[in-house]
Amino acid sequence: MKNVDVVIIGGGASGLISAVRAASLGKKVLILEKNKFLGQKLLLSGRGRCNFSNALEDINEFVNKYGKNGRFLYSAFSKFSPADTLKFFEENGIDFVVERGKRVFPKNGGGQKVLDMFLKLIKKYNIEIYRQAAVHSLKIKDSKIDYVITSQDEIKADKYIIATGGLSYPETGSTGDGYKFAQQAGHTIIQTYPALVPVKTKETWVKLANGCNLVNIWVSIFLNGENIANRFGDMEFTNFGISGPIV
Repeated sequence: MKNVDVVIIGGGASGLISAVRAASLGKKVLILEKNKFLGQKLLLSGRGRCNFSNALEDINEFVNKYGKNGRFLYSAFSKFSPADTLKFFEENGIDFVVERGKRVFPKNGGGQKVLDMFLKLIKKYNIEIYRQAAVHSLKIKDSKIDYVITSQDEIKADKYIIATGGLSYPETGSTGDGYKFAQQAGHTIIQTYPALVPVKTKETWVKLANGCNLVNIWVSIFLNGENIANRFGDMEFTNFGISGPIV
């Protein structure tokens, strides 16, 4: 059985920054990634441009963007704030630009430049990676993770970080493994459902505008004649309805 200080399950954006942070504090870190490559969603984020953070300075305003359960994140953001995130990327060679809505993008290079930065840091801090190492289960003892069983080995650590993502993009590895692990550890999982989705319209004429992108527009939602939401930004027509960031 292999022993390390920190095991990180998942080699996406969250897993990578967690690994670098832990290793920079002197920990021996192992990343378990079930895919062949790391950081696949980094290459997709922001249509390849990689919207990696937000420049909102007020923590209360930032947390409110996460909805009614955002308060859960206060402790984490007090230790590593959005400003700390921007400082981290800047210190590691990522020049960035702040665009509408305080969205932060690399000035050039997009997601590939961000991924290259992480790969360089992994090498710098001698972070070990098991690729194509699916985690089958957690072994729980006295209400704590004792060790993990993977397709390659059994691994024991002082700390475990589950960074598997949700169910948002199965093709990149986000297949809901983290929910299974959370249940094994005794947590209750509420029913999951898609949160960021396009809209299918009753009108069929939209297919005539398929691929048409609109920028800097307002979209309003009315329910029973009442205006319940408004969004400003970019939208696009699809062959079945509408999509894009504000949709």
